[in-house]
Amino acid sequence: MTYFLLSSLGFLSVHRIMCRLEKFFFMNRKKTSFLFVILTSPMYFFMYFKEHFPILTVYIGLILLSLIFFSVIYEIKLKKVFLKSHLNVIDGLILQLRVGYSTQKAISETFSHMIGAENIIFEPLRSILKPDFEIYMNSYRWSAFYFSELNAIFKSETRVSEQLEMFKRGLKVQNRFLARTSHVTRQIKAQALVACLVYALIFALSYYQLNLLNSPTAVILSLTLFLIGILIIFKLGSKIKWKI
Repeated sequence: MTYFLLSSLGFLSVHRIMCRLEKFFFMNRKKTSFLFVILTSPMYFFMYFKEHFPILTVYIGLILLSLIFFSVIYEIKLKKVFLKSHLNVIDGLILQLRVGYSTQKAISETFSHMIGAENIIFEPLRSILKPDFEIYMNSYRWSAFYFSELNAIFKSETRVSEQLEMFKRGLKVQNRFLARTSHVTRQIKAQALVACLVYALIFALSYYQLNLLNSPTAVILSLTLFLIGILIIFKLGSKIKWKI
């Protein structure tokens, strides 16, 4: 009975994940069906080899964790789409304005060329000319400045295309520094990972060779100092400033 309930929970969790992938990541039904078969196939294996029940429990636990953190993964996906497309959106607006379209028409034309996740992340553009635009903005901190600046530019109603061009140049400069910061962050994470692996190997070797089980104080002190060192690395990395 326990196996049946756990398997049912696993199937429902996988089905829920597939529905979200299809809705938010715009995957077609064929791909999601294929993924559903792949992710549920281990459950059929455990159906015939019930002695591996603990492994099934861990597997379904991982599926549940992915379902719980789906919103985080989804936001990361949207952020990537935003960073890839936000300058192209401004280029589209400038082009439509320069051919003589009104601001509203330019926004509509630009929006009509968006596909997939772009329609979600740039949805505030539909309401950007409304007086109460703030209530239509999405809750993502990394896009708030972008839409608030566009809103201010459109409200000014003077030399809009020129202001958009200047805004685009500022975003390009900002993106270059963000790319440099991201590169440094990846290096710091890589160094921290190497340090963790080296520490784990040394700890394992010391554990078996020096019988550390009899010295819990030394183990706790060593682990504490190591964690403090890792935190210092990330703290110093976060203080890096780039000069313009």
